[in-house]
Amino acid sequence: MELATWRSGGAEPIDLAMRKSASGTRIFVAAAVLTLSGGCAASKAHPVPQPFPQPDHLRPATTPPEISTPTAPPASAPSALPSSPTGESAEFVRSRQIVESAKTQLGVKYVMGGDRPATGFDCSGLVAYVFAAFHVDLPRTVGEQFRRGVPIATQDARPGDLVFFTTTGPGPTHVGIITGPGEFIHAPSSNGVVRLEHYDSAYWHQRLIGTRRVIGN
Repeated sequence: MELATWRSGGAEPIDLAMRKSASGTRIFVAAAVLTLSGGCAASKAHPVPQPFPQPDHLRPATTPPEISTPTAPPASAPSALPSSPTGESAEFVRSRQIVESAKTQLGVKYVMGGDRPATGFDCSGLVAYVFAAFHVDLPRTVGEQFRRGVPIATQDARPGDLVFFTTTGPGPTHVGIITGPGEFIHAPSSNGVVRLEHYDSAYWHQRLIGTRRVIGN
């Protein structure tokens, strides 16, 4: 039996003789050639000649495709910086926003029982008002706010935490919102307006009885 395939550019056959393996079994070396050429023994379709690849020196010269150089986008004004550094948690961002909101109340007069800017604030009224704007529902009195938060060490306090003092009697009687290291905003009765002070000052430090976190853990 003789099998044939075709070279590129002509019909000269290449005789592929059947070989014998060591065990005597006949192996058709041309089987792969028939498969790749598209022949189908069952349908008796004629195989389509497949050209052998030509050597490099016989291939027609081709012009490599032109590579376009990407153009730089037009210069534009830098966008505004993000409102918070990368990596800040959502709780931290909201705490900072609470501090910024509290500072908008600076100068509002002190009023016993006051809970809004139009009428004035007392200390716990200021805290409840500021947090309510961020959907954090806090009790109205200092003692209840003290029991609501999660106790934290004062050295671990961060902006947005609450700081409590004992002033007019035993237990927590005054509260403020921590705005930064050693600093808080509150509505004191003396001098009569919402203001910033330092809780590590001599007066407040000796009256400080605890800090509480009401946002996050």
